[in-house]
Amino acid sequence: MPVYFYAPDQPYGDFSNVSRHGVEMDGLWWPTVEHYFQARGRIGP
Repeated sequence: MPVYFYAPDQPYGDFSNVSRHGVEMDGLWWPTVEHYFQARGRIGP
């Protein structure tokens, strides 16, 4: 059974990359995983 999670306000939306669940990565706090992903594309690995 596939699980779809495109929008944060839909079922399983907590798994969306734009869900408002902050994460700490690389010693910095990011409001969403999408923020981290976009920043990594600009500053490199």
